[in-house]
Amino acid sequence: MAITIYHNPRCSKSRATLALLEGEGFELDIVEYLKTPPSKAELNRILDGLGMEPRDLMRKTEEPYKALDLDDVGKSRDELIAAMLEHPILIERPIVAKSGKYALGRRPESVLEILYGFVIQISRGVMLGVVAMTVIVAASNVLVQFPINDWLTWGAFTYPIAFLVTDLTNRAVGAARARQVVCAGFALAVVLSIVLATPRIAVASGLAFLVAQLLDVYIFDRMRQMARWWAPPLVSSSFASAVDTALFFSIAFVGTSVPWVTLGLGDYAVKLVLALAMLIPFRALMHFARPQRV
Repeated sequence: MAITIYHNPRCSKSRATLALLEGEGFELDIVEYLKTPPSKAELNRILDGLGMEPRDLMRKTEEPYKALDLDDVGKSRDELIAAMLEHPILIERPIVAKSGKYALGRRPESVLEILYGFVIQISRGVMLGVVAMTVIVAASNVLVQFPINDWLTWGAFTYPIAFLVTDLTNRAVGAARARQVVCAGFALAVVLSIVLATPRIAVASGLAFLVAQLLDVYIFDRMRQMARWWAPPLVSSSFASAVDTALFFSIAFVGTSVPWVTLGLGDYAVKLVLALAMLIPFRALMHFARPQRV
């Protein structure tokens, strides 16, 4: 079966990916998508196959993106897709497809994953995010069992770092990859928390973590094009922290002698302060977490 590559001959990464595929001896169907854009159904299949939303696959520095105000959070999925079809220069490249599987060749060698059926290389950013997330959540689930007073536990000072990890991952590799980090970190952290804490703490932490972090990814992604660099991480972390605190303390401690209401209020107050404080490392690391583009 032929491999399809959505190719832009003016793009160096697209040319490198094409050369790699030719060197591997694959039969290729080369689609110069600027001349022959995909259909709406085809673009939807590509997005679904990549696990991306339309903005994840857009080149936001292209003129049509600004001219059509495509960073407007009010734009529907259909409106964004229509813009991509009308202005195919907006579509990231190259995209490689085989047997219903898709890969984006920002790193040309990454397309080999779908061709040979195994992962050739895991994104360093994603791997670092998963490791950091696992350590932070597992440590926080242990520390939350040690109150400082009726208003605070030690876990209040470590857990907010998880939002920094999520936001930096989102900025660097996009919402789809950030969700992967959240899900992988969730699974590993719950397993470790059952061992290091208690099953009830692990369940409460896991549910609160998953809901809050996915909310953080969603809000950050919708605000990422704002001129004020501090707005996406601050707003997303603040709202997601409220959800996280409410879910965790109610599930973990309701019906016990633990003063979970005051602990929850104290925890959220610390999270708001740390959300502001985390803007310092976020700003310092923005250069290293630049969005990966072709």
